[in-house]
Amino acid sequence: MSGAQESGRVDASAHEALRRRALLARGAWLAGAATLPALLGPARALAQDDGEEGDAQIEALRRMISAEQASALAYRQAAEGDVLRGEAKALAEELRGAEDAHAKAFTAALEQIGFEAPEAPDSPAGVELLEGFEEADSERKLIGFFVGLELQLMSIYLAVTGKLEAEDLRRSAGQVGASHGEHLVAWRLLRGDAPADFFKGKAGSLDLSEVTQQETAAGDGDENGG
Repeated sequence: MSGAQESGRVDASAHEALRRRALLARGAWLAGAATLPALLGPARALAQDDGEEGDAQIEALRRMISAEQASALAYRQAAEGDVLRGEAKALAEELRGAEDAHAKAFTAALEQIGFEAPEAPDSPAGVELLEGFEEADSERKLIGFFVGLELQLMSIYLAVTGKLEAEDLRRSAGQVGASHGEHLVAWRLLRGDAPADFFKGKAGSLDLSEVTQQETAAGDGDENGG
């Protein structure tokens, strides 16, 4: 290999590393969007709405809380386990804190108006959103699982954000949903996906309940073929 080719490869590798760090930094900034003070006012407004719209907003909050709780559990177990290494393990640890912060902020908003939040799961078993997590026994499979998970989270936020009437709460939910888009890109970069392929599918046109299984199966196929 010529010196110029070697230099080009090093430059490309450095560029990818910088881009991943930039994505993580942006994800960390977005993770702080759903802070408790921003949600308390909208929560009080929800308490005064006892009609069908109020019920829909309460259910939207509960759905976001359940999704973030499940995601935090998966990222915590991945960060504490021995399947992921290096940058992938660091990303799981970073996102563990982000999802936990989201769940706590939305939970506090719900509890402020006298409603109980969903109980956080202590195991992936039986959690629909985490189907396939325990079977992901290689780094590539687990990264594929997280690609699918973030796609599902984006779909959830697309579905529920429109049900939130309070502007600040809707904005916070939108920002958290956007952060999951950043997380998705970070996982796909780690998997080695071509940037042009990142968003070939549209969340609204996919059966995202099956995305995790599809991504895990794709990772398994790549390993067998490699």
